[in-house]
Amino acid sequence: PRSTLFPYTTLFRSPVQTGLAPGVGEAQTVAAHGSAAAYQSLRDDVGSSATRIFQLGKALTGLQGAPTGPGTETINHISSFLQAQSPDVLKKYLPGVDVTQIKNRDEADKYLVAFASGQAGSFSPNTNEKLATALSANASTHISNLAAQDVVKANIGLEKMKQAQAQAFQNSGLPAEKFSDWAVQWNKTTDPRAFVVDQMTPKERTAMITKMKPAEQKTFLNTFRQAIGTGVVNMSDLAPQSGK
Repeated sequence: PRSTLFPYTTLFRSPVQTGLAPGVGEAQTVAAHGSAAAYQSLRDDVGSSATRIFQLGKALTGLQGAPTGPGTETINHISSFLQAQSPDVLKKYLPGVDVTQIKNRDEADKYLVAFASGQAGSFSPNTNEKLATALSANASTHISNLAAQDVVKANIGLEKMKQAQAQAFQNSGLPAEKFSDWAVQWNKTTDPRAFVVDQMTPKERTAMITKMKPAEQKTFLNTFRQAIGTGVVNMSDLAPQSGK
């Protein structure tokens, strides 16, 4: 009879799942906490970004007014020593040395070291690769002057990129728990080169853009508009610079 079998049929019924699979909820919680921590880390980093941009700007000014590269450190050290004794001593043993160059070189060294000491992490794996197509790498007063200037400009661009990312996420209205997923998409649709155009001469900008494929140009222009919209790049900074 049905009434007799009923108690036993319940043994063969599949249980009804009313929640997430084992471990899924815990994984989502861990991911959410990690995402929130990543966003807080970005905010903390951007909080000191203005200081680093100032350091880089001062370093760039110093590099633009002093020779760098192999051998220049020794010459600058000797010149600085003689200058410390007396301006007349410097003129006697190294006539024609511009004392302003000594000051500029020392300042460049100082600010580059200060920046390196507090430099934060990087963005997506292709960020440095893309920047390298427009600028050089390995900033230092021990390499050629133009290369050193280019890397300082690249670092300024990276700082501005972080500022733009933080501002863009804030504007999205999403909670911090969604930052990691959002950042993946943001990095895919953001061209870091857009944050260094204000550091380039008109000739350099034109050469960089004309070498881009159509899809790259579209991403670049969208990023450039975003950079202007978030205020990290100003149109006034794009005024003609030295170099045609």
